[in-house]
Amino acid sequence: MDETPIFKITKLNIAENDRDEYIRKAEKYMHDSIPAEEGTLVIGSAHDDAKGEDNYKIELFRNKEAEDVHIASMSAVDFEETVDSISTDKKIVNLKPEVITTHAQKALNSYADNFVMRLVTVEVKEKDAEKFSHSVKKEMTTSIASEPGMEIMMSGTNKDDPNEWYFVEVYANNEAYDSHVQTPHYKEYIEETDGMVIRRDVKTLVRDALATQGAIVLD
Repeated sequence: MDETPIFKITKLNIAENDRDEYIRKAEKYMHDSIPAEEGTLVIGSAHDDAKGEDNYKIELFRNKEAEDVHIASMSAVDFEETVDSISTDKKIVNLKPEVITTHAQKALNSYADNFVMRLVTVEVKEKDAEKFSHSVKKEMTTSIASEPGMEIMMSGTNKDDPNEWYFVEVYANNEAYDSHVQTPHYKEYIEETDGMVIRRDVKTLVRDALATQGAIVLD
């Protein structure tokens, strides 16, 4: 059996007048899936514009079998039917997981509204791919191990373009994020990779729904 985790990010365009229905369905989808499906490791949805039209669905499954179980569930079927009926655009990015780490505490707690989320896309020079990967993995594992405000760090490379990296980062609050970018290991990572990067796009996301199965370490 192939035990490779399934990691994907789906960009959805949802009209402003359909947003309430989308959020209601996304929250139900999350609450129905995480407790019932041990192979569904992360489910999240967030937006990055004032009207909430640009949405990002984040999913991580333990393996293909776990994804198949999830897809067949009533909650997933209901959610996808809603998305297909109200989204005006849908783009799925299938990712090869690189490093994925989360803290043990589930992201369904009372302070989740303070979470700071970042979606970072980085295009790396092909000749520097291996060196960039090494720097990324060193920085991510150090961050999750040493920073109490770091909740989730996920990275993956686009299966259609291995030189394009995606990062999903979740911090406990703004202070945790501000502290992260001042750490020696983060500054070292930026310095090491500066000449390797062609493009870096950073989106600040507003969390709409987010849950994990607890502590996850995949590298």
